[in-house]
Amino acid sequence: MDVTERVRELRAEAMEYRRQARLGGHFADFYSKKAADLSAEADELDGTAERRRAEREAIRRKIAAEEKHDHPQPKSRGWYMANVATYQLNLMLTRRAS
Repeated sequence: MDVTERVRELRAEAMEYRRQARLGGHFADFYSKKAADLSAEADELDGTAERRRAEREAIRRKIAAEEKHDHPQPKSRGWYMANVATYQLNLMLTRRAS
């Protein structure tokens, strides 16, 4: 039996387990897990697992970059100096007011 036949059999078996899981019942969780395991095994055999891992990692990196962009952490010297100048100005104005 070559790899493509084995992959085809695994995917067919996984599809049957998914169908059983959709029907519900006491073993729905078991069938769902079994289908996921068979699909993962088929992916490993035909090489799509590595591509899918790379796609998931790219999505994770993209989300992380967007989150970092949403909440940038200012670390530049210019930002620091602007805060120091603002602090000194506020301190000076507070002293004059009192």
